[in-house]
Parts: sequence; structure tokens; C-alpha cells
Amino acid sequence: MPHPKTQKRMRSSLQHKMERLERELQEHFCGRSRRLAIQKDNTRQTRIREQIPRPEGRADRLQGGFSLTEVMGITKDEMNLVRESVRSSLHANLRGSFKNGTVKYNSIDLEVLGLIRNDIVKEHPWIKSNYEGTWPIQALIKTAIENRKRVIRRNGRKKGNTIPLPADNL
Repeated sequence: MPHPKTQKRMRSSLQHKMERLERELQEHFCGRSRRLAIQKDNTRQTRIREQIPRPEGRADRLQGGFSLTEVMGITKDEMNLVRESVRSSLHANLRGSFKNGTVKYNSIDLEVLGLIRNDIVKEHPWIKSNYEGTWPIQALIKTAIENRKRVIRRNGRKKGNTIPLPADNL
């Protein structure tokens, strides 16, 4: 183990190098035309990233789309928190139609979608700063609605009941 004074100097030197590299990155990216999102993260380090554009396709790995967690660049735990926020906002704003699985994304009023989007951005402001036009929210809402319908169908089959839900294209 290094001597405490040497350890202090090493830490100070690394901190100085890190600050210098961050300044260089900021200077390099200032000339670019795209918007930058600068965010402090839990480790108190500064992250500089361009806003992530919406990828082509659907947020559905099973049908040849993309993995939302991977494209967003977040952990599964962070994604679970966001998904829970989406579900609670859908419950609060759509009430029974979400709970019983009869809601269709295309039939949701634009004002209600705006309220849902605002609820989610209020809880997770980094979505607005990291993603162009908050595109993940739309995909998360559609996924939550689809998953709710699947759960209702699955629970109906387990009980021996058939619940006819219209097959809809979200």
C-alpha cells in the first residue's frame, strides 16, 4: 500500500487530469451543431453526451426491433423505475380503461398524453435532456399498454375464462 502522502498526490493528479480532459471535451463539442446534454450523475462526474435520436423500427426485440434499455444506455434498475412511473401515470390519467385493458394508444387524447409525458419527465428529467423529443416515453407508453393487455389475457386463461380483447395495432 502506498504511503498516505503519495496516495494523496496520486489522487490529486488523477483529479487534475480528469478535469483537464473534461475541459478539452467541452471545448471540442462546443463547435458542434447538435445539442449537448450535460448532466451530473450519482458519482459526481460530469457526463457529456449528444441527445440520442430515435432509432428506426419498433421498441420490440421479438419482432426485429430494438431493445429500449440498450438504446437508452441505462441499467435494468433504471428502466424498471421508469416503467413503474409510466404505469402509475397511466393508472392516474386513464384509470379504468388502462386497468381493464381496453385502451388503445391511438385513441388517447393528446392532452392526456401530454399530462402523462409531463408526469414522467417530472420524475425523470434526464429523459428530456438526453433524448430528442423525449421519444422513449412514447415507446414506453405503448409497451405498458401492450403488456397490460397480455397480463389480462394470461390471467383470464388461467382462470378458465376467455376475455375477448380486440386485436389492435398500436
